[in-house]
Amino acid sequence: ALQGSGETVFEIGRIDQGNRGCTVSGKAGSWNSDKAWSATHNA
Repeated sequence: ALQGSGETVFEIGRIDQGNRGCTVSGKAGSWNSDKAWSATHNA
């Protein structure tokens, strides 16, 4: 429906079966970190 209306759509994730949670990662320099990093939260 959005694309049919001329909107641009990006897939940024998905929902799968299994444990609930997410992992966010960043490169060095993001969030004042001097190294690449990741953070995982499982609900």
